[in-house]
Amino acid sequence: MTLPSPQSLRTPARYFLNAVYLAHRHDGWRAATTTAARLAAAEVGRFVRLQQLNRSNRGHAAAPVSKAPLLDVPEILRQFDAAGIPVATFTLDRDAFDRHREHFRYPRFYAGGPVSEGGFREAKALEYFISLALLPVSSSDVVVDVASEHSVFPELVGSETGARVLRQDLIYPPGLHRGRIGGSADAMPLPDGSVDKLFLHNSFEHFEGETDSNFIREAWRLLRPSGAVCIVPLYLSKRPQIITDPANREGIAWDGDAEIVSQRGHRNRFGRFYSVETFRRRVLAPATESGFRVSVYHLAGADPDSSEPVDRAYRGIGFAALLTKP
Repeated sequence: MTLPSPQSLRTPARYFLNAVYLAHRHDGWRAATTTAARLAAAEVGRFVRLQQLNRSNRGHAAAPVSKAPLLDVPEILRQFDAAGIPVATFTLDRDAFDRHREHFRYPRFYAGGPVSEGGFREAKALEYFISLALLPVSSSDVVVDVASEHSVFPELVGSETGARVLRQDLIYPPGLHRGRIGGSADAMPLPDGSVDKLFLHNSFEHFEGETDSNFIREAWRLLRPSGAVCIVPLYLSKRPQIITDPANREGIAWDGDAEIVSQRGHRNRFGRFYSVETFRRRVLAPATESGFRVSVYHLAGADPDSSEPVDRAYRGIGFAALLTKP
């Protein structure tokens, strides 16, 4: 049996602490205990499945696994240009971002801790900052944080703007209860035209099957005129790919045109990286058919040679999208 090294356990342990802390912060000790038990059981199950995979592969040459070109920016921009899809430039205001981080103090272990230690804390803070720069929120807005789970984003927006912020996630009980919407993002139990803004942070890529396209149509139904959807990051690749953890992939309906990239330790069962063509077909087409105005943004301005956590995180986000209902 192969045991994980202490180094390989450090970042997952921080994610565990973060999830338990946020569950307690939002819902108390009972929720924190339930979250801890659920995560521990999932990790044990994952470890068992990995050992089974190791045994089944013993004595066989490992199949070559391609490394996903997660962000080949020049090629992606070339493909957008060839497809006639305009791309705007977003440049990070570092002073404003620094003020954001100082004003809203993110928990120590948030998103597994700093980028420099294997976590995504700076990346998550950047996602929230960028999305609010692209789609500002006012006190009269009704906002939905899609695939929210235990995110601090609703807390941030509610405290800063006074807007009504709803959380949506598959893990919540079905229906609308105490500001939480349980169920799939493409079928929310809310009235037509009842929402002003929908935010997706590191979530749209996890929509399996046709949920991504169906969500676009559902967003049109939910939004009031002048409402909008903000997606940060918009994950793109020079060819369509799905990143998956081989220990957590039961029952996935794979995209027929996507290359499957297995990454042990990824801990997500499904992460879609659109090529420009699959973005056009799966997102842009249903959006424009519905009536949305679609804006794609390239997040530019990071020092390509810098190892600073903010630069690394900003380069990794890469692209964003805004869908506005006229």
